[in-house]
Amino acid sequence: MPKPYYFLHIPKTAGKTFSVSVLQKLFNLDEICLSYHYPEILPIPPAELSKFRLFRGHLYYFFYRILPAKPVYLTFLRDPVERTLSLYDHICRAPQHFQHDAMHAQLPELLGHRDD
Repeated sequence: MPKPYYFLHIPKTAGKTFSVSVLQKLFNLDEICLSYHYPEILPIPPAELSKFRLFRGHLYYFFYRILPAKPVYLTFLRDPVERTLSLYDHICRAPQHFQHDAMHAQLPELLGHRDD
C-alpha cells in the first residue's frame, strides 16, 4: 500500500489555493479525507483513515501518530515577516476570527502607544 500524503497547511502561505487547485485534481474524491481539524478527524476509525491517500489541514507534524502509516509531508513556507503581516491583516478584517478581539485590544501596545 502506498504511503498517504499529508499537506500541512500553514495559514497565509497559499495553501488553500494549492490544495483546491492542485491536490484535489491529483486524487479521487474518495481518496481525500475531507476533515481539516483534529476534532473532525479523531472520531474516524483507523480502518477508515487507512482508506485515504490525502490528508490536509492544520493538524501539525505529529498527526502521523494516528495514521496507520507515516505520510509523506507537503507544505509551503513563506517569508516570515510577510506571512505575519498577512495574518495580522486577515485577523483584523475577520471579526469571526478567534483572535480578532485580542488583536484589537493589543493594537495600541503593538504600535507603541501606552496610556500610562
